[in-house]
Order: sequence, then structure tokens, then C-alpha cells
Amino acid sequence: MIDIIAYIPDLKKFREKAAILARNRKRGFVFESGTLLYDVRKTPVIYRENESISLLRLDDDELALFNEIEEIQRIGEVVDGVYKFDYGKKSIYNRIWPRPILTDSEGNKYQDPEMFGLFS
Repeated sequence: MIDIIAYIPDLKKFREKAAILARNRKRGFVFESGTLLYDVRKTPVIYRENESISLLRLDDDELALFNEIEEIQRIGEVVDGVYKFDYGKKSIYNRIWPRPILTDSEGNKYQDPEMFGLFS
């Protein structure tokens, strides 16, 4: 098993590709009651317009399929609870999950955590 930090640069194209994979009964993609489902173990997904990042826990077969799908990219992995980004890819992550400093109603400043999720 490997925990991948995945980036989808164009959700519409990814969904089109996933529908083709589901019709061809590729593992990880299914149609159920006319709805396309992604049968992968994942923690939170962050969406920004037509892009997303997510964590995917993949076994060897799922990793092989993942590597064949051009519409989704690996930008890093999680090792011992720490995000390790592939060279030059952290900027993608920071753009999708920017973490601005916010102020609550009482004037306290806070910021979302750097990591948006982990597998237990």
C-alpha cells in the first residue's frame, strides 16, 4: 500500500475518463444506479474550481491503474504521517490548498493546518 497525494488538473476530463473505465469494468470505477462512483479509499478532497487534490491509499493493482490515467497526477506521497512532495509539485498543492490567515468573530487569527488529511 502507498498513500499518494493526487492532483486532478481538469475534473471534467477526469470524470469522462473515469466513465470510460467504469464501462470497461476497470477496477476502481463503477456505475451504480446510473451514477459514476470511484471505488478507492480516500480522505478529504479539496476542490478549487475545476481542479482537486486528494489522498489516495492504493494497493499495487490500483497503483498500476493510477499510473495509466493521464487525467490524474501524483504530486507526492505520505510517509510516516508527513507529506513528501515530488520535486516542483508543492506549488500545485499550495495553490489548491492556500491556507490564508483568517479571523474569527472574536478577532482571533487562525489558519487551516498544512495537511488536509491523513490515513490512520
